[in-house]
Amino acid sequence: MAQLTLVFVTALCTLPAVALAAGDPAGSLPDARQSRSTAEAALRNPKVQDLGNGRFRVGLIAVDRNRHRFTVPAVVHQSEGTQEFILATKGGYKGYETTLEAGATAYEFNVACLLIGLDPKHARASRYHFDPNKAEGDPVAVSISWQDGKKTRRLDANQIVVDSRTGKPLADTGWVYTGSTFTPDGSFLAQMDGVLIGFVHDPAAIITTGMGAGQGDYGSIVPNTKALPPRESRVTVEVKAISAPTASAK
Repeated sequence: MAQLTLVFVTALCTLPAVALAAGDPAGSLPDARQSRSTAEAALRNPKVQDLGNGRFRVGLIAVDRNRHRFTVPAVVHQSEGTQEFILATKGGYKGYETTLEAGATAYEFNVACLLIGLDPKHARASRYHFDPNKAEGDPVAVSISWQDGKKTRRLDANQIVVDSRTGKPLADTGWVYTGSTFTPDGSFLAQMDGVLIGFVHDPAAIITTGMGAGQGDYGSIVPNTKALPPRESRVTVEVKAISAPTASAK
């Protein structure tokens, strides 16, 4: 986690203005399918803009430290097929089984997590894919919203997908910041796999569910097309840090 903190500190020391992308919110980002060395060199140190009053911009991510929240633009990426993740980077390796595609890199997303106070010291990434152990880390609330005419629609993250066997949304077991992990050669696994938020426990995920979907659920969890807007629709993903329960509340 020391390397992760170093990335964060380096980012905070570089505060040039960030140009917002036009069109597809993920369209101006480097593609994760580039060679790993090229992608790592370009993305390792995200640009952070200090907007004052506790507000920052990390690439296209808007951070409000006072409210302990950030928002990232995304698009609906999958409307069918088996899902294991909620949010992936543009062109991410695991995008074929991820419902939303973010206008952010894994480095940018993780810096935003750190800016709202999520602590890597509390995080423990899953050891392997479908790790059955409860995820550990600071708790967060995750939701998506989008405009439907003059109305703003909103879904909690667990409602983005459904179990095709029952037609019901994913069980809400809470979301936690696990921070992903580094490979032995120092590469950030979240960037390598393009995984940001998952509901199947995986070492690459930066945020995951408390209790992940099991291996026996594979093939059954699909996009919630009855609730989501059509594929390629623009949405906003919000991540908000929430206080851990006090001893008296447990």
